[in-house]
Amino acid sequence: MPLSRPAITAGKLIALVGQALPVPIATAFCVLAGRGFDLRIDAGPLLGATAGVALLGLLFGTLALLIGAFTGSRGTALGLTSAAAGNTYLIDSLAPNVHWLHPARYISPFFYAVGDNQLQAGLSLGWAAILVITTLVFALAAVLAFNRLDVH
Repeated sequence: MPLSRPAITAGKLIALVGQALPVPIATAFCVLAGRGFDLRIDAGPLLGATAGVALLGLLFGTLALLIGAFTGSRGTALGLTSAAAGNTYLIDSLAPNVHWLHPARYISPFFYAVGDNQLQAGLSLGWAAILVITTLVFALAAVLAFNRLDVH
């Protein structure tokens, strides 16, 4: 093949970044514009929450890339990543109200991105670091898995 496997994986990661950014950025601009209509959201926390949502998209995107590179199946990657996203969202949504589930909120990336009052307090550097490090681990593992994938 004219392209190396790392180059293909890097291209997929760059495309993932390009796909993960437009929606959160457009949403932030719309919310900022809404401030002219008595919408009371500070710009700092809004930008932090926007960064959290973008990082959340990158995290699940790199998870899908990893599963796809490991299994060689796009359907499996989409199915398992969707299941992971749905389950972790459910955990984050229920944890504040279900006492026995409260400690489990820390396994949900939604907690670190938007579930810890980020829209009022902003995204903490610690929570952002957890999302970034997890995304980088998934991306590196995807590169390694794709290098070992049998494409015959």
